[in-house]
Amino acid sequence: MIYLTSDWHGNVNGLNNFVDSIDTKTSLTKDDIVIILGDVGIMYGNYVMEDLRKVMTKYPCTFFIMRGNHDKRYYKYAVEHPERFVFESRWGNDVCYDKQYPNIIYARDDAAIYIIDDIKFLLIPGAYSVDKNYRIMNNMPWEKDEQLTKEELAAAVNLAWNNDIDIILSHTGPLQFQEKMKDLLLDYVIEPDNRMEEIMDLIYYTVGQNIDWYWGHFHGIRDFNDNAHLIYQQAVCVNKEKYNG
Repeated sequence: MIYLTSDWHGNVNGLNNFVDSIDTKTSLTKDDIVIILGDVGIMYGNYVMEDLRKVMTKYPCTFFIMRGNHDKRYYKYAVEHPERFVFESRWGNDVCYDKQYPNIIYARDDAAIYIIDDIKFLLIPGAYSVDKNYRIMNNMPWEKDEQLTKEELAAAVNLAWNNDIDIILSHTGPLQFQEKMKDLLLDYVIEPDNRMEEIMDLIYYTVGQNIDWYWGHFHGIRDFNDNAHLIYQQAVCVNKEKYNG
């Protein structure tokens, strides 16, 4: 089975109870994959959540991590620490994992396509932190490269336009749905930087309306259209038959 979830922000007890609930219902195996759509909170700035990784390694399933805005660029960090990480091709693209935690797999830091169980996923990581200024003023973690660059965004568009994608997984979502998420937005900034959401809009208007799309970031659960979904700390099960039949 493939499960989607998002935004655990280092919540050890919450994630433990969450995975326990899945395991109780379906008895997780090594063939099961839990994809986290950003802000898992394993590493952010100099902050490392070792307890979270220990919880994750007690389960037989694979955790596939896409970074959010409150995460390091995990793949970049791994490249800088090759003595600790293993790099390999999996699901048709590059991934890496810490030798100490082999069932926690990190996706690339930029947009990338992964084919899991014959389902073609486009992952689009990163987002803007609305609490950026607050974090900087209070010496709290904040990643300068939390958003995709212009070049990375252009590459994401090309991937979406030139491939038969089944599911888009992103940390933030299309701008057009932001009005319907207004009650979930933190009031830290008057004019947030929506450059990524604008590109998400472009993808949605051109090809995304025929693609199932899931994102996190806004800490809520909403279904906007039949194919557009905001998810949070819940388990969304991907129906393989829908894409393989």
